[in-house]
Amino acid sequence: MAFLYPEEGADGKTERATEKKRKDVRKEGKVVLSNEVVTVVVIACALAVFLITLPMLRHCLSGFILNWTQVDVTGKWSIDLVQGLFIQGTLLCALGILPVGTAAMLGSIVASVAQTKPFFQMEALKLNFKALSPSAGAKELFSKDSLIKLVLSMLKVLVISLVVWGAVRRHLGELAFLHRLSIPEALQWFMILFSRIVRRVLVLFAFVAVLDWIKEKRKFEKSIMMTRQEVREEHKNQESSPLMKQHQRRKMREWSTARMMASVPDATVVITNPTFLAIAIRYDASAGGGPVVVAKGKRLSAKRIRRLAEENGIAVIERKPLARAMYNKVEVGKPVPAAYYQAIAELLAYLYRMGDARIRKQLARR
Repeated sequence: MAFLYPEEGADGKTERATEKKRKDVRKEGKVVLSNEVVTVVVIACALAVFLITLPMLRHCLSGFILNWTQVDVTGKWSIDLVQGLFIQGTLLCALGILPVGTAAMLGSIVASVAQTKPFFQMEALKLNFKALSPSAGAKELFSKDSLIKLVLSMLKVLVISLVVWGAVRRHLGELAFLHRLSIPEALQWFMILFSRIVRRVLVLFAFVAVLDWIKEKRKFEKSIMMTRQEVREEHKNQESSPLMKQHQRRKMREWSTARMMASVPDATVVITNPTFLAIAIRYDASAGGGPVVVAKGKRLSAKRIRRLAEENGIAVIERKPLARAMYNKVEVGKPVPAAYYQAIAELLAYLYRMGDARIRKQLARR
């Protein structure tokens, strides 16, 4: 899809727009919207509903025409007759217009929303006095884009005329025999011819719509391109913004917590108070150092530490006073303060007497 993105924008801008820039221009109401795509969807929806309602429409229209042909135009017209014909004609118009018109309207909404995605911005509704300037309007009227649109519109009219003429010319011979057909049969002939013409026009418009959407996409991407300096300044502003700093701090906490939890399986014992606090301690006698805190946490973090300890066969011991006293004094990754050596030693000795395999293995290395 690289062909949708131009290599260089206006004023030598070479960088694609950032997500922030895209959000900003979207707030201003600037989005990729191809009117040709909307036109194709509108025609397709209207044609589909027209074909669905065709039998009923043909039946009602033929009945209306028959009623008109039976009216004595030279005689006296009564109010009931005029009223009846008027009501019948109104219902016929409603039957033909309402379903097709509703389908066209819904198709227009769907086609527009599919291109722009649902959004509503008050900034797009603000009155722009620059847009009301006669000079700006004249400049837009005689701009290069306006000239191109005019030429393309004339070409579309010409091509559509050729398509219509090509479809009608094939059936010119049949026109001479239409008088032999009944009114329903003649209506059927005209409606089938009309649907064929619309289908051919629809195929043509679909091809034009694809090209127009690509053109609008490239035009939009080119209009929002940025210079390298603008990209650097935007990144700098984002990094210094309070929201970005808050996001970075949250990510750092998540990363730190994940790394801490990964160290729990290496712990020797977990001390709890019993549900609110949990402190995981590793003691390696062969390393020659003292016990080290590998993880600690409150509430949910404490629950995770206890669960990981149980899954890895690590002893979980309830020592309320010790857990409360140590929690605010110790740091993860740091040795246990000397003031708690005696309590930790008694705890390890207790586990040794209870036959804890980890304690026996670690003390055996000494």
